[in-house]
Amino acid sequence: MRRRRAAIAAIAVLAALPFLLLGVYAVATRSLLRGPKLRAIINAHPDSFTIDWDEATSPWPGRVRIRNLRLRGSDLNVQWTVRLENAELRYSVLALLQRTFRCEDLGGSGLAFALRGKIDPKDLKKVDVSLLPPIPGFPDPPLREPEGEFHVEPHPWLVVVERVAIDRFEDIWVNALHYEGPARVDGGFLLRPMHLARIGPAIVRFDGGALRIGRASEGLTLQGSLATTSMPFDPLQAPGAEALKEFTTDLKVDAKAERLETVTDFIKFPEGVRLEGHGPAISATLAMREGVASGHVSLTVRGGIAQTRSYRLRGDLVAEVPFKNWDLIGPLTVDVSGTHVALTDVHASGPEEERGWWGTFEVPSGKVGAKASARVEARCRDARPLLALFGVKMPGWTDALLKLDDFGAKADVTAAPGTIRVKDLTAAGGNFEVQGQFVQDGKAARGEFLIESGILILGVEITPTGTTLRPLFAKQWYANLQKQRAAGGGA
Repeated sequence: MRRRRAAIAAIAVLAALPFLLLGVYAVATRSLLRGPKLRAIINAHPDSFTIDWDEATSPWPGRVRIRNLRLRGSDLNVQWTVRLENAELRYSVLALLQRTFRCEDLGGSGLAFALRGKIDPKDLKKVDVSLLPPIPGFPDPPLREPEGEFHVEPHPWLVVVERVAIDRFEDIWVNALHYEGPARVDGGFLLRPMHLARIGPAIVRFDGGALRIGRASEGLTLQGSLATTSMPFDPLQAPGAEALKEFTTDLKVDAKAERLETVTDFIKFPEGVRLEGHGPAISATLAMREGVASGHVSLTVRGGIAQTRSYRLRGDLVAEVPFKNWDLIGPLTVDVSGTHVALTDVHASGPEEERGWWGTFEVPSGKVGAKASARVEARCRDARPLLALFGVKMPGWTDALLKLDDFGAKADVTAAPGTIRVKDLTAAGGNFEVQGQFVQDGKAARGEFLIESGILILGVEITPTGTTLRPLFAKQWYANLQKQRAAGGGA
């Protein structure tokens, strides 16, 4: 009987042992997760990486529930922070023995992410630091440290998160781009602070939040996805934008602005121009490989209005802009060959309002960089936009240019801030033919045009002091100007 009782007691102890061990584990981890010791071990080098939380519990080994998790990091090029309201994760206990935090699964909600690039002190005056996200714990503005002054921990912990699933991602702020609203994220990452990084495969899905760019007056409603993955890379060996060479990224989004006026936040229009009406609908795709992007942008405006000091235009616009060879690392240069723009149902205030206008513009070849240059081919109802360049009342016989139903033009166009140059313009419609050159530099304009219609020939000269009509010997005048231009003496 005594042996039987001893056996039963031993069995009871063995049966209770796991629960006792879990109880001891719960008490020990509760103290560890609440106290400063674990934080001190993890955050030995707060200048490069820190992790903190408001509350954490671990019901059994390899499982943790966390409330208000906060991570913050910095390297030579960027500073970043992540905040997660609620998280539950499963991790490897054995990996901890190898100074590795291997999270096999992390689920949560209420994610916010911010990243800002460090600024070279000599470039500080060129940057609007008020557009950058605040990152608690780091000084403002985020200045790049002098070479050799940034401490690099030689043996930091390795963090491996194999799978992340966040069902509510509400705030994404990267430099001057700020998205607020519903989003979801799935993916993973690897990080050894200042030594090794790898992102993805990861995908962010935007579910109708607002993207604000810089000081835009309103945000763009965004639907779509951003998928990205990278090769493992050393942040010290891939500074700044050089890291983009390690990434493969695919973007597909649809955006909508409530007001057309929002466009003026991104495109500088001539003084006195005001836009009104419903905002544009935008669809965009982008594929980036090794820091070079290609893609397509579609833009549609219905019932848009452009108001100037002297007239008011309303109509529809559809633009299709393919782009390729966009170097995201070096100086801006984008090939936009194949661009198509169509204006339809355009009406102007005044006596010509009853006659609608349409026009299509093709760009067989074109590039955008510090300046834009393109070969432009246009077909439109009549020559009203062309004659608007002249700025003077034309002879009566040129009125027929305003009554055509098909007018075509070709030209080489170059544009830079404050300057536009139209070279080798040739146009024809009905029995009219037009040749010309034109330069607008600031408020000063120069140009010459030759208009022919049967036996009627007219020269138009534009100078900073005004516009002059040349009805006599116009062909000889225009030919002489072209000879001077070819010899380097033209405007």
